[in-house]
Amino acid sequence: MKKYQKEFVLIDDDELIQLLWRLSAQDFQVKFFGFTSGSMFFKKSSQFERDTPIYIDFKFENSFCGDRVAQKVYQLGFKKIYIATGCLNIDLSHLFFIKGLVGKDPAWLEKKSSLRGFI
Repeated sequence: MKKYQKEFVLIDDDELIQLLWRLSAQDFQVKFFGFTSGSMFFKKSSQFERDTPIYIDFKFENSFCGDRVAQKVYQLGFKKIYIATGCLNIDLSHLFFIKGLVGKDPAWLEKKSSLRGFI
């Protein structure tokens, strides 16, 4: 089993997705930090290196869009920002601060899609 040294952050209000990522992180010895809201992440954001990949749910239950959270994360200096969604045919190419679009599987298992043509 490969040991990962990288940290991964997920901001998603779905408890089942959080649990899936947490259990997979234990299996793959990945450092995983889960937050159920942007505000919870922002309170702890100073503890993360700015090259830490941040995965953000596209649509929160309170109808809050993840692109707004992503923009604030970018303004804090993070550059590896991904939108995690069950719908991979969303066009987010106009959001320069989002590096990619991924599914809901744990990031260390996922192949990232390009926003510019899903290469």
